[in-house]
Amino acid sequence: MGYGPGLALRLAAERVSDGRIVGIDHSVAMRDQAKARNRAAVADGRMRLFVGSVAELSQPSDSELDGPFDKIFGVNVALFWDDPVAVFRALKDRLAEDDVVAFTHQYTAPGFLDTSLSCGGPD
Repeated sequence: MGYGPGLALRLAAERVSDGRIVGIDHSVAMRDQAKARNRAAVADGRMRLFVGSVAELSQPSDSELDGPFDKIFGVNVALFWDDPVAVFRALKDRLAEDDVVAFTHQYTAPGFLDTSLSCGGPD
């Protein structure tokens, strides 16, 4: 979902040994970057990248985007959806039985990922 430049897809491809990774993003530029970053997985058919809107998922299309999927994940995408409840319902309909949907928002700010910062509280 909203694979952007393909960083999370690359991590998924390192872990998926059987099956296929399928992604959708609204941007052709992001598709091109993700495709370049994941060249091997795309070339050997383990990864398919689609350009389109997540809103399109509310209507079954008889394509690879219809699933069923074992896992569906997204990072930094749900805040852009006009109707998140409808999107999550559409995603749930694409899951194989008893499988997982996981979405998160990665907070980024200057210094946020600075590992030299103490996490133990005030000195």
